[in-house]
Amino acid sequence: GKNGGILRPELFIGNYGVTVIFLLSGLSLQTSELTQAISNIKLNGLIQALIFGFWPFCIGVPLRYVLTNLLPNLIPPALVDGLLIMTCLPTTVN
Repeated sequence: GKNGGILRPELFIGNYGVTVIFLLSGLSLQTSELTQAISNIKLNGLIQALIFGFWPFCIGVPLRYVLTNLLPNLIPPALVDGLLIMTCLPTTVN
């Protein structure tokens, strides 16, 4: 449908579409597969360490240094801080 029409796709897709997709995807998982994935502690720990440790400190902090000290007028300081915060988020949230 078109925006503003009877079906109001702009409301449904924006508010509920992604939720429905994730819900259906989660319901299709088998419990044994989910249990097996959760029980792999070493892999889950490595992924968490890379997302929340390696990436922010090895990419985000040097990027912030370059943007604030070497190129101070390129990007406003608030945006540089926002970029540093974004490096701390998992890629699915970015």
